[in-house]
Amino acid sequence: MSAKTLSALLQSSTIDDHEEVLQACNASLKQSKNDLGIQHVKVVALLKSDRYEDALRVLDEGGDELTKKAGVERAYALYKIGELAEAKEIVNGIANDRGARHVEAQAVRIPSISEGILGASSQVVVVVSV
Repeated sequence: MSAKTLSALLQSSTIDDHEEVLQACNASLKQSKNDLGIQHVKVVALLKSDRYEDALRVLDEGGDELTKKAGVERAYALYKIGELAEAKEIVNGIANDRGARHVEAQAVRIPSISEGILGASSQVVVVVSV
């Protein structure tokens, strides 16, 4: 599958098509395994499917260039699996990015506030609806 075909599929997809996007990415990566754009799309599809560890694995396998391109996605996956310190380190290194600030607000500020109010040993679960 060419990048143009994948692009056409993504433009016509809906929020429920994540598995189809993953299948298209896997088929494309068989032909061009180092395509950063397709790897990035795969990471996003994995995140939207709540497959955070799989997304981190793809990022690790993609190397430094993919990690730089998908810093916000890496930070988000780390936040979702509870690796808040590493997520904070990543978002602090990303300047002027709305997505990074959003992850920072979720992963960094809420635990800091809860620790200040309840003490470092307490746990707080915060549900935010948008």
